[in-house]
Amino acid sequence: MRVEEAQEIGCILESLPNDALTPVLNLGSGSGKFRKLQQPHIDQFMFAPLAARDIQCIHADIRLEEGIDLVGDLSTSEFQNELRSLEPGCVLLNNFLEHVTEPLMITKAIEEFLPSGGMAVVSVPRSYPYHLDPIDTGFRPSPEEIAALFPNCDLVEGRVIDSTRYIDRLAEMPRNELTGFLLKSFIRFFTPFYKFEAWKTRFHRFLWLLRPYQVSIAVLRKR
Repeated sequence: MRVEEAQEIGCILESLPNDALTPVLNLGSGSGKFRKLQQPHIDQFMFAPLAARDIQCIHADIRLEEGIDLVGDLSTSEFQNELRSLEPGCVLLNNFLEHVTEPLMITKAIEEFLPSGGMAVVSVPRSYPYHLDPIDTGFRPSPEEIAALFPNCDLVEGRVIDSTRYIDRLAEMPRNELTGFLLKSFIRFFTPFYKFEAWKTRFHRFLWLLRPYQVSIAVLRKR
């Protein structure tokens, strides 16, 4: 998740009253280490402010790791029923839909367990390099295209936000690390036949060397 994305979603959550949020269900949450150490802006801008408001947050993922409250497969009726019993006031689905082959199946499941009046805050890269987790389908929707996946919800707000460029990430590297990375990249460029997915991941990001990454965010309310 981009820093600007976490900040924007944090502002959206801050604008919603407590009774519209509790509990917050964070789907595809990643581990506590991921949210607090690897990408600390997620906790800083999104979940620490919710905790300060005494709003319950439930983190759910398909993998059993530290900091995950519920483990299950969203495509199964058993897990959907478990989520329905929570009666979530708000569902967070961030950087998820580009990593599944059938996004409509996921959004349909969310609509089925989200109570009437419940909110969903969905974010998906709009302009972003190829990135595996474990796949990347290349899904890069507008907010309106996200909303179209939720036919039983109204689009309360949609926005596309800019983030940094790849050159900004390179500029943050220590000189020795940057030199080594560029040298390895130069050599690796001539071997796309070896582990092509990794090759594509390394070099596709250079298309964003001087243009900003973008993220689409849709705020939805179930009718």
